[in-house]
Amino acid sequence: RCCLILMERYAGMVKAERFLDLGTGTGLLAMAALALGFRSVVGVDTDPLAIEASRRNIALNNAEKIELIEGGIDRCEVDYDMIAANLISGTLIQLSGEIAAHLVPSGIVIMSGILKGQDDEVVEAAEYSGLACIERLVDGKWVSLACRR
Repeated sequence: RCCLILMERYAGMVKAERFLDLGTGTGLLAMAALALGFRSVVGVDTDPLAIEASRRNIALNNAEKIELIEGGIDRCEVDYDMIAANLISGTLIQLSGEIAAHLVPSGIVIMSGILKGQDDEVVEAAEYSGLACIERLVDGKWVSLACRR
C-alpha cells in the first residue's frame, strides 16, 4: 500500500516517460504506473510464474501496453524515470547499485517489501549507490522508501 502511495506522490515530480516494475509479481505496480500516465512501462521478474501471472492480469485489465521481461534488471537496456522495486531487503541491498545505474538523473526509485528494522541497511546501500532517500513510510511492520538519484 505504501508503495502505491509513494508512486502516486512522486509520479508528478519526474518525467512520465519510462517506468520499471522490478520484481513485477502480479503486474499490479506496472498497471498502476500506466494509470499514473507513464508512457512506457516495463515489468521484469526472474520467476516465469510471476511473468505468466502478470500477463494474465495485464490482459484482464486491458493494459497490453506493458512490456514484460523474464529475467533480472540486467535485461533492461534503458534508464527509467521511476522504478518500483517491491522486493525483500537483502535483494534490494544487493541490487541497489544496478537500480541506481538504471535511473535517469533526478529519477525516483520506490523501494518496498522492507521489514521494519531492516530499513536502515537498505538506506545505507542505496546511499552508497548514489541515491538520496527522501521519504520513509511505515505501515505496521513494513517500510517503503522513496529515493532520488
